[in-house]
Amino acid sequence: MTDTTSPPIVEARQLYDDLGNHIRICDWINKHGGEVTIPAVEPCLYVETPEGRKRADIGDWVARDAAGGFHVRGTLAPTAAELVADRFAGKTCVTCGGQATVSDGIAGVYLCDSNDCMTAAYDKVRPVRGQQ
Repeated sequence: MTDTTSPPIVEARQLYDDLGNHIRICDWINKHGGEVTIPAVEPCLYVETPEGRKRADIGDWVARDAAGGFHVRGTLAPTAAELVADRFAGKTCVTCGGQATVSDGIAGVYLCDSNDCMTAAYDKVRPVRGQQ
């Protein structure tokens, strides 16, 4: 069951036993206004979360929610549904007008996951033979 009281997860990173990975995660957290510490002698991170300071160990996931908060999720990876929920909030399918669930990733075209809508959108944008 998904917790509907927390803001949806929009991005997550997994902590590996690699200093470069730790630094990239720290940079990511700092870039988004979070606070994090790399201890000198422990292979972990200390992340400031809405619940207080949490320890992220090797294999744990650090997630950023839609409100900008960071969370240590342990080894529980975020689901695709959690990551998609906020990304497409308020976006509508260009074909049917329903809730969008996918994007072309380039032109900002949003679609639902219906095969009919995807086919119709593809037919609108694919090049005609000889006009490529």
